[in-house]
Amino acid sequence: MFHVTTHTYNFNRNMLNFIDSQKVFPTGTWSKASDTPKILKFIVYICSLYEDKVSQDKVLFYIEQSCKSIGICMREFYDADLFMETCSQMNMCSFSGLILESFECVLKFPMLISVLGPSWKNWNMSLTWYVLLFQLDPHNAKETESATRIFKSGMYFLRCYSKLATTAISLSRPLWVYKPKIHYFHHCLLDIKVVLLRNGKPLNALAYSCAMAEDFIGRASFLSRRVSSRTTQLRVIQRYLAGAFDVWQRHQLAEED
Repeated sequence: MFHVTTHTYNFNRNMLNFIDSQKVFPTGTWSKASDTPKILKFIVYICSLYEDKVSQDKVLFYIEQSCKSIGICMREFYDADLFMETCSQMNMCSFSGLILESFECVLKFPMLISVLGPSWKNWNMSLTWYVLLFQLDPHNAKETESATRIFKSGMYFLRCYSKLATTAISLSRPLWVYKPKIHYFHHCLLDIKVVLLRNGKPLNALAYSCAMAEDFIGRASFLSRRVSSRTTQLRVIQRYLAGAFDVWQRHQLAEED
């Protein structure tokens, strides 16, 4: 058993907007992103207590696997540099082999040929996307570096999520809806894959994160709720500057010591 501190005081059905399990898609309403990995660990912990039930229930199994995989993926994102170091680049022979294999596979399906069109430009573009979409597992790559682990764990999460969504549809229950961020996350992983195929260093997707900016706005918002509405602008600025001065002063004292 482990203990962690969260900003969320209660974790219940109301927190998930899960009042009616037959009509409403549940969504997390906590505002602190740092609570999310802790909640994921909690779910994995609960699943570990009921291993027999998890192994027999397909939904519980995919819940556990998706929580584990997205946890690995996000930890790797936060631990990685801006340009992620990787030794998992695929050499040109491997890349050429993938193109040839993909070309042979496409030729086996006349329907694909009719869709792709006659021009070589269309063929090249279509074959490239075929490689990215259907050759997702980099068999010829080493798996010791963060970029590859991020890609593989992220794609595994998407597969598990897809399984959960499909299962929910078969049960006529509004669970695991595909949101735009799922689509965006898929693009982030494919961008990593493209750079790996080109023997490059993938850019960390957290370079585009606005978490720090949102946290800054959240702090100012917190201050604004504790001052008079008639002097909000002045009091918020004063309190923020007083806090900034205190941090600066403590930093100077630490340097002198």
